[in-house]
This record gives sequence, structure tokens and C-alpha cells, in this order.
Amino acid sequence: MEEQLLDGVCLRCRRPPRSTRPCVIEGGYGEPTVGEWPAHHRDDWTNPELRELGLTPWRWPLHRRTALTDLRWAQLESECERHGHEVIREDGYVLCDRCHHPLVWVPTQHEPC
Repeated sequence: MEEQLLDGVCLRCRRPPRSTRPCVIEGGYGEPTVGEWPAHHRDDWTNPELRELGLTPWRWPLHRRTALTDLRWAQLESECERHGHEVIREDGYVLCDRCHHPLVWVPTQHEPC
């Protein structure tokens, strides 16, 4: 499971509570100018925010203090819960191309083992 940040740490940029630097989200393209960065998000994620990010409701209590960049895995796993895994075979393994979970593959009688 993803690391849960301490109280007061920004859930977007991971800056500590007393930091006066603006909130800067790591990575991404088309980043806004410094004056347009969002405010620090030091409070827990709310249900509407987690819903908007695409997490399934049972995951909400698990990710109240998860950093924004780490929520990506929970988003992918939630997507697979809603729509099923995208199964691929790679180097003898069967896994999901979306969330990268290893999957147990039961071959049918028409498939070579």
C-alpha cells in the first residue's frame, strides 16, 4: 500500500507544514506559471475528491493521506475493478496491462500450456 503522509504535509507536493514555498506538483507537462499553482492540500482527501480521482468507494478510507502522485495506482486498480483487467502475456507471465497485477491464468483445452 502507498505511504500515508503525516498530518500537515501537502498531499500534492509533499512539503512540510511550515514551508512557505508554493505548491508545485512533481512532473507533468504544460505546467502552469508559478502564480497559478494550486494551494497546498494539507487536509485529508474528501470523499468527493477521491470520487473525482476515480477511486472506488471502499478505497477511500485507505487513501485519506496518500500523496497525489501515489494515488495513480489506486486509480488504475479501481479502473480494473469497474471494467475488468486488460490481460496480456509477457515473458511467460500473465498480468494486467493497466494495473500490472499478476493474474492466474487457467488455460483452456485449446491453448498450449
